[in-house]
Amino acid sequence: MEFSDLKELLTFFQESDIRVLELKNTELSLYLNKDQDTRGLSSHDNQTVAPVIKSQEKPISTNEISPSSAEVEPAAEVKGHMITSPLVGLAYLQASPDAPPFKKVGDAVAEGEVVCIIEAMKIMNEITSDRSGTVKAIHVENEEVVEFGQPLIEII
Repeated sequence: MEFSDLKELLTFFQESDIRVLELKNTELSLYLNKDQDTRGLSSHDNQTVAPVIKSQEKPISTNEISPSSAEVEPAAEVKGHMITSPLVGLAYLQASPDAPPFKKVGDAVAEGEVVCIIEAMKIMNEITSDRSGTVKAIHVENEEVVEFGQPLIEII
């Protein structure tokens, strides 16, 4: 299964009414459950539901993703408010290739203001700030593949 196929499947599952999906083949074993987040809590205990993904056979190679997303940075201590990715997709930090970035470190941001775009299944999803403040850090690169819950922008 190609990474793009997996990305499309995850987005479809997230947007559908399907609650549980299990897929097994020779390369991959995948289990998704909207009723249980990654900490084992049911959706009644926690309103934020994250798909649970288990791969037992063959993990996706980091070469199939991209060199920039394969680099792992140590987790920094968060002192501000973190805007995280609500879905899997490609993060765009500017509206078009020739446009200026939505925000840079040190810029002021207002609640409801667009801070980036995440493309999933050829649909552009505007990601807005849920509070006002100043951009402390941008944790993704332009056109980087992002995961559900991945930190995008830190606001203080």
